[in-house]
Amino acid sequence: MRNAALGLLLVSLVASACDCAPSDSDTTKGNKAPEVAITEPEDGATLVAGAPVRFVGTATDPEDGALDGDSVTWTSDVEGDLGTGLSIEVALATEGAHTITLTATDSQGKSASASITVTVVANTPPVVTIESPSDGSAVKLGDPVVFTGSATDAEDGPLTGTALTWSSDVDGDLGSGESVTTALATAGAHTITLTATDSAGATASASIQIQVMSDLPPEVSIVSPADGAQYSRGETIAFECTAVDPEDGPIPNGDIVWTSDLDGQIGIGATVRTGLASAGTHTITCTATDSSGNTGSASVSIEVLDNFAPEVVIQSPADGSYFLSGSSIAFTGTATDPEDGPLTGTSLEWFASGMSIGFGGTVQTVLPDGDHLVELVATDSQGATARASITVHVVTNLPPVCVIQTPPDGASFPEGSTVTFGASCTDPDGTGPIPNTDIVWTSDLQGSLGFGASVTNALVTVGTHTIEVCATDTTDPTLQGCASITVTVVFNEPPTAAITAPADMSTVPACQRVALACSGTDPEGQPLAYTWESDREGVLGTGSTLNWAPSVSGTHVLTCTVTDAQGKTGTAQVTVTIDSPVAVILHPGSGEIRRPGVPVAFGGEACDTEDGPLNGASLVWTSDVDGQIGTGNAFSTTLSTGRHIITLTATDSQGNTGTDSIELWISSPPTVTITAPNDGASFLTTDTISFTATASDPEDGDLTPNIQWWTSATGDFATGGSTSLSLPPGKHVIHASVTDSAGETVTDSIVVYVTDGSPLVTTLVTGTQVNGVFVDPATGNYYVATNAGIAVYDPMTGQAIALYTTQNSTLPSNQINDILFLSDGTVMVATSSGLAVGCAPDMTGCSNYFDGDLALETSRMQALLELPDGRTLVGTADCMMVSNWATGQHRRFCRGDGGGDGLAGNKVRDLVYDAATGEVWIATDRGVSLLVPPPPPEVNNRSLFVFTTYDTTDGLASNDVRAVALAPSGEVYFATAGGVSHLVRQATGDVITNFTTADGLGSNNVRDVAVDVVNITGLDREVVWAATAGGLGRIDASLGSVVNITTADGLLSNDCRSVFVEPDHTKWVGHPTGLSFYRGW
Repeated sequence: MRNAALGLLLVSLVASACDCAPSDSDTTKGNKAPEVAITEPEDGATLVAGAPVRFVGTATDPEDGALDGDSVTWTSDVEGDLGTGLSIEVALATEGAHTITLTATDSQGKSASASITVTVVANTPPVVTIESPSDGSAVKLGDPVVFTGSATDAEDGPLTGTALTWSSDVDGDLGSGESVTTALATAGAHTITLTATDSAGATASASIQIQVMSDLPPEVSIVSPADGAQYSRGETIAFECTAVDPEDGPIPNGDIVWTSDLDGQIGIGATVRTGLASAGTHTITCTATDSSGNTGSASVSIEVLDNFAPEVVIQSPADGSYFLSGSSIAFTGTATDPEDGPLTGTSLEWFASGMSIGFGGTVQTVLPDGDHLVELVATDSQGATARASITVHVVTNLPPVCVIQTPPDGASFPEGSTVTFGASCTDPDGTGPIPNTDIVWTSDLQGSLGFGASVTNALVTVGTHTIEVCATDTTDPTLQGCASITVTVVFNEPPTAAITAPADMSTVPACQRVALACSGTDPEGQPLAYTWESDREGVLGTGSTLNWAPSVSGTHVLTCTVTDAQGKTGTAQVTVTIDSPVAVILHPGSGEIRRPGVPVAFGGEACDTEDGPLNGASLVWTSDVDGQIGTGNAFSTTLSTGRHIITLTATDSQGNTGTDSIELWISSPPTVTITAPNDGASFLTTDTISFTATASDPEDGDLTPNIQWWTSATGDFATGGSTSLSLPPGKHVIHASVTDSAGETVTDSIVVYVTDGSPLVTTLVTGTQVNGVFVDPATGNYYVATNAGIAVYDPMTGQAIALYTTQNSTLPSNQINDILFLSDGTVMVATSSGLAVGCAPDMTGCSNYFDGDLALETSRMQALLELPDGRTLVGTADCMMVSNWATGQHRRFCRGDGGGDGLAGNKVRDLVYDAATGEVWIATDRGVSLLVPPPPPEVNNRSLFVFTTYDTTDGLASNDVRAVALAPSGEVYFATAGGVSHLVRQATGDVITNFTTADGLGSNNVRDVAVDVVNITGLDREVVWAATAGGLGRIDASLGSVVNITTADGLLSNDCRSVFVEPDHTKWVGHPTGLSFYRGW
């Protein structure tokens, strides 16, 4: 839209009717001038350049009356004469302000005039919009189409009628007006244009594309095969059709489809060569689809006999071979028929240029000079034929033979790559080597590449190149021999760069080398060159990595540029800041505590990027309490008591500073003493035990109110100088701790014993090693596994009720390692000399298995487990056996066997089933395996048994794992040769914590673990009991608490081999010579 303010120039209207007195020169005395006025257009009007305007005025003379015609003239001060008469129509062409003057002259020659000012502005073309149909829409040929549009002109407003004209680039004029309804007469793509013309003749247009769809289908004709033709199954048939559309012309190959009513789609395109698989009468149809979606088709019927055609191969000579005139040429070929097998003799006939030249797999003949089509035709016993063909050339002069050696056929190169082309060209019957000038290389896309056996040239044209080398015969310059390959030249995308070190916006201390690392990727796989630059120091070096020693402090923008073989580049940048200077306090460490009156040795260093190492007076040490305390790299001094912030300030030659600070305490340690009860005191569970202690510090004074009390049973339980607490039965460690203002903590500890009135520990000397206690679910009796047999105890009476040995049972050995009560009521026993299966509770009726039986490779059995589905796992000293006794299937698993990680080790010591997850924990000599068993009845397919290994790389204390214990919480404990490992499985990752002698265990050699749940002060706590070579360990992982029970506390021996927890929390601890019963919680 035109800005009207630009076209309105405010000018004054000069309209005068001069009534002048006659001058001395007037020749006609008394003649008055005419009276003139302009009535159209108005003074100050705005006119459009090029638009016709009507100018109207009046002129009356007192003597002559009304004046008109040539006595009245119109002029413009810009464009000159405009016309004569009282009314004219004229178009002003010049933009700007015009003074329009109307002048009238009477019959006596006296004149008068009137003037107005008008402004001529540029004509803005209209704005045109086609509202319907939408761009890209489709209509049917012959259907009425409603075309609707509008146009608005800045000067004229809305345009209508003949100002709007519609046209098609195909059908021509369609009509005029805001809406036209017409039918398009020509199928295909049309560009529809609406053209608007304003009153000044300015035009504008809008266009859309529509598709006129024809109902006329393509015309299809099948050229071959002929209707009624016969073929064999699999015989190659030439399918050819023509397809032409009345509007589109020839149909593209991609829109022509061949089908068989028996075999379905058999090909795409006007020409297809293929065989048919189904015997019988086929209706073969060629269907073509035009751009409007109309289809046309043609069909023929052919017969496919239930007989496969032979497969024919000409083995030699190669297609296109040359032979000298008069040479005897040997032709060799084979044919195989699916029904008859290999064909020989007269079933194979050779033809050269249509003439038979012999029968059989090999014929030899002399052919006349010229080019010959040689065919081998094979006919099977049912008359089905197939053929193969080659072309041979018989000449008086053999052409050169070229073999392209480089690059390989099908190679790909980025555009602009310099490629070396190499070939070997020889003339078989020539007079000598072929000169380089007679060896020519060409590309069908780039033309000549050079001359010679080896040429180097750049491939700059993107696309698929046919590279050809041709050599001219040494005796006949008109004869050539050629070879060709195809190579692809792809668009050379620039490489990309990424700086992997240092991190963007990082800060590097002064005088420190900076490791620079950049990775580059080239889409075409070209080798890349790397260059590093700094905006402060310029080029730093080359290579994907660089060890940069900055020489200028401050902020650097580092750029890594990668360049491919064609010179295209990619860059990456990071910003780093080089500090200057940097000061470092080497000692003492921050937070350290030093004693009053004892000199403290201080050491530090500083470096500046420009100055290098700083020392002497450039290094100043201060304390926020004592002020300046020294200078230089090292010195010693005493400090006042209390907390100090020590600062080392380094100043370079430019006055720039760097600092480092530490916190340092000058303080004496506090003391804390438990005054009651005495260490080793004993109490009853009904007692409320009073605890008292005192604490003080030389600087802080009395710290008794700050004492923190802790017990191995409950953790922190009170603060202050006195407190009281009732404790469950057991050995308890009590800590009283205090921390002074310097953060130094000291602790005093005692042990107290709490009983219910009966002894905490009782012992039973058996004279044999106790390996474990197992509960008979049917009777509740305890079966104690020893090295001398099985002892059965009644837990209600605490009396031994039976002893089973090889003397009174069918057990294979008295050394019992594990006992398993099966769901069918029988008992399985693992001994050191065999596996007992199907035993009665009195250990009779056992079936014993040894090394070589089932899937066993040893007689030493160590661990037993039954899955809920009845399958069993047997851990041995040499691998593990999985059994399905119902199907009689047994499978041996050794280290690495199974899915996932495979079984961790060959020595399987313990097997524990997790009912919550359906998984099995397996303790081995090389770590722990977690097994996910496959559904029953699977045994044999090892890959379905998926194992996950936990070992020292995951945090285990040792790979030598002896036992596993599951806590109700799902946490898992492992007895290892390096301590107790505690596993917490979490969605965010497994966490393993180890408990060792450093935490209070008597020994890291842990043989067994068991979990007990006790309620202390209203909270259920999972307590782990560990049988070690140095006593019985009590572990509360939630508190980090470890208490060790030894012979000093009443155990029979510190050598603990097994541990079993009764429901009343009594621990049965197995030793080499008997049992200890510990009743503490």
